[in-house]
Amino acid sequence: MRAIDLFAGGGGFSEGAKRAGVEVLWAANHWPLAVELHARRHPETEHACQDLRQADFRAVPDHDLLLASPSCKGNSHAGNVARKRWGLGFNPHDEYRSTAFAVIDAAEVKRPEWLLVENVPQMRRWELYPHWRAMLETLGYQLEELVLDAADFGTPQNRHRLFIAGRLGAAPGLEGRFPEPTRKHRSAWTPMGAIVDLDDPTGRWRPVAGKSAAVRERVRRSRVRHGEVFMTQHVRDHMGRSLEQPLPTITTGDQMAIVRGDEMRPLTVRENLLGQGFPVDYLDGAGLTRRESLTVIGNAVAVDAAAGLVGTIKENAA
Repeated sequence: MRAIDLFAGGGGFSEGAKRAGVEVLWAANHWPLAVELHARRHPETEHACQDLRQADFRAVPDHDLLLASPSCKGNSHAGNVARKRWGLGFNPHDEYRSTAFAVIDAAEVKRPEWLLVENVPQMRRWELYPHWRAMLETLGYQLEELVLDAADFGTPQNRHRLFIAGRLGAAPGLEGRFPEPTRKHRSAWTPMGAIVDLDDPTGRWRPVAGKSAAVRERVRRSRVRHGEVFMTQHVRDHMGRSLEQPLPTITTGDQMAIVRGDEMRPLTVRENLLGQGFPVDYLDGAGLTRRESLTVIGNAVAVDAAAGLVGTIKENAA
């Protein structure tokens, strides 16, 4: 099976496809840094750095599976909360949401048998989402919507994402092939303690006493629940998480920290990588800053979920 990867970013979808034994022929993204990183990790793939709404998909290799993870910023709850905080309100013309139409453009030109699109579940609240679906159906695709948690695929992170699977002329047949809602599978989840290294030399430990009053209070309340070692998140009223639980959703923001006694530190880049299912050496030699690294990691598709989904599509296509 051969695939292309739209909005490939640092390569979560491509990495998962590769693990599933699918060849990624072509990958594209608008951010030069992400394209360069993807090319380092996937040198066998042809790359394009461009705005995909302007792409000429006639030049893209023929493929069996179209992978796409258009921007979630215009649909995510976090993004909408931020807009309200800044007094911006709802933006009916959002350049982030509109990236999803590149999937229509590519499918219309190339007509691959399969497509798989990833986004936040809130995408379904987008006013134009029914019309976006209808466009794919007009092209002959039957679609299935799957909301899945990366933790159910072995990733030490609770990351709920919408996956829209389509098959040309036939039902995808994926429903029922994946885990049920995650609360039924907690005993099988991989805990964050499996990837958190308290002795990591790159960890930047700082005294809790030096933090703001809000952070100190959040840590105090969390300690009552979780003891001396736990994870906290820079979110109002966050109650912390035991290291026996998966991480919450990894984002591009540097929001999560590990508390150990009277000191705390942010998650390391290594921990963020492992939390998304990437190899620990995935960014080696790329020369990225911490900020750039977290942006690449937080924007990615969780690798284990991608591998599971693509692998199931490959089985169905056989």
